[in-house]
Amino acid sequence: MQPLSLTYSFFKNIFHFFLLFIALLIFSNAESQPVKVQVSYVAKFNRSGGDTIYYDQGRKLSWRDFRGTPVQNTFEAALTSSGYAYDAGIEFSDKEILLRIGVFSFFTKHNSWKRHNINDSFHLEHEQHHFDITYLGALNFIKEIQRTHFTVENYGQQLRAIFKKSYLENNQWQDQYDKETSHSVNVVQQTEWNKKINGLLANAAPGANL
Repeated sequence: MQPLSLTYSFFKNIFHFFLLFIALLIFSNAESQPVKVQVSYVAKFNRSGGDTIYYDQGRKLSWRDFRGTPVQNTFEAALTSSGYAYDAGIEFSDKEILLRIGVFSFFTKHNSWKRHNINDSFHLEHEQHHFDITYLGALNFIKEIQRTHFTVENYGQQLRAIFKKSYLENNQWQDQYDKETSHSVNVVQQTEWNKKINGLLANAAPGANL
């Protein structure tokens, strides 16, 4: 039985070496192939009664969406918890490598709150524009992706770096909005920002490749 065992072990090692050789050959060929990027904004389905609201220009926020507990010892009348994220996958073929990226933005009800005495449409529009700015940040993230050259070796690192930079810039935009409007107290500045954001949204193409 011993010779049979040695023979089996020998051929098993040869087979593993052959598989490793094929894998290395495929990867070597992949390194020389171009990386094609397919990125789009994904309009995710809003489930009735869910905690997450995915951005939809036809579905505006209402005060009922602010389910969180108000933070004490702060002058803010309300807070919008929103963000954007992405799903990514890579596909290999004989001719090219395809990197698919889907970007989406969202609002979370349990992290968003308002004070009990805040129920007017003016303050609600201020909060809606925070969500709008988040969406516009997602579109800017897509534009940055389209301007970037990806390779097999760097696509993961590049994507994370672009996302981090984009997110920091969007947070700065949110802070600027609150600072210039004094959290909607400055009516003149709030009106100007309303025009600015509505204009940017009018020029955006929701749900489409940019």
